[in-house]
Amino acid sequence: MLELVPWHGLPHNEDNPKAAVRQLPFEADRQGLVIYLILDDQLLVDVLEVIWVG
Repeated sequence: MLELVPWHGLPHNEDNPKAAVRQLPFEADRQGLVIYLILDDQLLVDVLEVIWVG
């Protein structure tokens, strides 16, 4: 998903919903979270942090 449609992730900062830092929860019960940065000009998505609870 990050490779094909990275802008479908949620904004990491709700006060700035158009920012390039996004987050994507994963697992059925949302125990995981990927925080990433979209660099459109470089056609790059950089994973900043992966958090897994449990």
